[in-house]
Amino acid sequence: MEKERIIRKYIVGLFIEKAFDEILGPSGYTVIAFHVKTKHNRDIIDIFVEDPKKALTTIQESLGIGEYLSEILERGLSSYIEKILEHPLKGDIYNKDEFYALAKKCLLKRNEST
Repeated sequence: MEKERIIRKYIVGLFIEKAFDEILGPSGYTVIAFHVKTKHNRDIIDIFVEDPKKALTTIQESLGIGEYLSEILERGLSSYIEKILEHPLKGDIYNKDEFYALAKKCLLKRNEST
């Protein structure tokens, strides 16, 4: 069980770092991770692994961004996934198991194209 959690954290972490850097520009992930760690004393990846929707709320609170900017970030993340997978998303992508599966698919697809 512990091994699976470590693998899940690694995959989600790698995916989030790449996604936020693409959505927010260079160092986007670094800025978010720093503010979440400073304000909540938790690693943002741990929060994404537990509850992706809560992670987005935590980012919103940590950065002091409004609901509108938070929605842009959420849509940006969805668009990033859709662009890599080349199809629209269905269902609750912020369910932790679904989010993990999408992150894994995206990383595999990106590795195939490079």
